[in-house]
Amino acid sequence: MKYKVMLVEDEQIIREGFETFINWNELGFEVVASLGDGREALRYLESNIIDLIITDIEMTFVSGLALAKYIYEKGLPIKVVMLTAYPSFDYLSECMNYKVEDYILKTASNTEIEGKLRIVFDRMEQERKENEQNLKLENWASDVVLFLKERFMNKLFAGYESKEDLVLDIKRSGIDIPFETTRIRLYSVDFLTGMSDINRYGYDGFRNIIHNFFDAYKSSTPFFYLIGEVVYILELCIDDIDVNDMEREFFDLFKVEIKIKKIAEFDNVFDVSSSKIAELNLNLSKDDKKDEARHYIISSAISYINENISDGISLEKVAEKIYVSPEYLSRLFKKEIGMNFKEYLIDCKMTKAMELLKDPRYKVYEISKMIDYKTVGFFSKVFQKYTGYTPTEYRRKHL
Repeated sequence: MKYKVMLVEDEQIIREGFETFINWNELGFEVVASLGDGREALRYLESNIIDLIITDIEMTFVSGLALAKYIYEKGLPIKVVMLTAYPSFDYLSECMNYKVEDYILKTASNTEIEGKLRIVFDRMEQERKENEQNLKLENWASDVVLFLKERFMNKLFAGYESKEDLVLDIKRSGIDIPFETTRIRLYSVDFLTGMSDINRYGYDGFRNIIHNFFDAYKSSTPFFYLIGEVVYILELCIDDIDVNDMEREFFDLFKVEIKIKKIAEFDNVFDVSSSKIAELNLNLSKDDKKDEARHYIISSAISYINENISDGISLEKVAEKIYVSPEYLSRLFKKEIGMNFKEYLIDCKMTKAMELLKDPRYKVYEISKMIDYKTVGFFSKVFQKYTGYTPTEYRRKHL
């Protein structure tokens, strides 16, 4: 990945020198904009994404300092490096206020400039990796909380053996309520437009949508969810939820019509017994629906792979397209197909290659590109390992 750079310098000869004589590609950068003033830079930022701005500290209309201040105050994820003819304490002090990364003297040699840019690149890479790690931790924490809430609801409907276990699971779910006095209400959510309209998100994707949507009302709840033919909401609060408002908002967001109805009420959490739940005759099994959702996810993934076999297919890209996490898709491939994603992708590519090799119109190097192998040598190596033949041998055998 190359970080996108914007150069802002009103002296054209200096700007062009930076563009021409710095080894941007080797440093991990790509110059995507070269502008003569901060005013042009502000306009460019309205519709373009930039990772690093290298700007003259003094310019006619909008200075580099004004540009840095704008980025700082807007909280934009853009690094700024200042260009200056001479280091001024007042300027550098103000730069620090706006979190400017560094400054570069216009008289510096190419070696000195590239040395500073390497340091900036390393900082950006470190920050990117930390952000990715933090995002993974946040997603993991969210998944854990959601799992604990769903497990609690399932166990509550099945019936707890002791109050101690019940209280422990509630606390694990991050809930702090007066157990003896809080009334409990149970609602069902019916999807009037049918689960087929929901399945485009995948089972995990839809579960997260439900979780996030109803969690927005946690000022008066919390909720717990069980996804099967219906979604059940367990409400622990004082006031009734505004059912009509929820139904309207869900439709506005997802264009899916729902109907929420209260089906039971209990004096406290300990009053929710398995016998009382049994009397409600609820459909609490989600295994069939999960099987259906898994089939939908796998079939969607396979269709996308087959249709885009030459376009740099990856686990992350496929997962993004079908609205599930890469980790979940990877586990699902292993469980449902019997091979991991990488093995399945190779299997698809080799199957496609064998089909194309039977057509004399295509040369071997063309087939290699058609299934996204950068070199014929690597393609031939993988193909021989998969079939026992080189591509040429396989073609002779089948033509």
